[in-house]
Amino acid sequence: MPASAAVPTVRGVIARAWLPALLLVSAAGLWMVAAEIPAPGLQPGQLPPWAWPRGILLGLMVSCAVKILHGYREVRVVGDATVAAVKTSETQNLSVLLAAILLIVGQVVLAEFVGFLAATFAFLIAFVYLAGWRRPLPLVALAGVSTIAVVYVFVKIVYMPLPKGAGVFEDVTVALYRLLRIY
Repeated sequence: MPASAAVPTVRGVIARAWLPALLLVSAAGLWMVAAEIPAPGLQPGQLPPWAWPRGILLGLMVSCAVKILHGYREVRVVGDATVAAVKTSETQNLSVLLAAILLIVGQVVLAEFVGFLAATFAFLIAFVYLAGWRRPLPLVALAGVSTIAVVYVFVKIVYMPLPKGAGVFEDVTVALYRLLRIY
């Protein structure tokens, strides 16, 4: 095999794949646990309470599998320089991961005060910006359309009560729900 041939190293693949693999296994375990969520008053035609968690977990498992395959394809050069570059990349990815986790926790906490609608809109802008999308107009449009879609699905289709916020935020949320014909 010529020296210039691209061959993934075991160390490089492991350095790229350990976190997605851990998340994949954890999500698979939670997938099984979610099936045990009780549904005492489930009516025919209603979504069971495990539908949403299992859907999210399925998305997480698929994303992790894609990330593992992507990491395998990226590690192409044999040598310590590749492993060092992967470690630097993993450190940067860990910082982004921690920031994303803080954003998620912040969205949950903020939703009680400003309502799910406003908190989700702000979260999506911050999360997508953190992920690297810097174009303001499409970013706001994406966050707006996504927020409306999520709220519509939760409130109108699944009948899940979402936090409306307090004070003026509650009034704004109810007004937007009426404008969107959710109420």
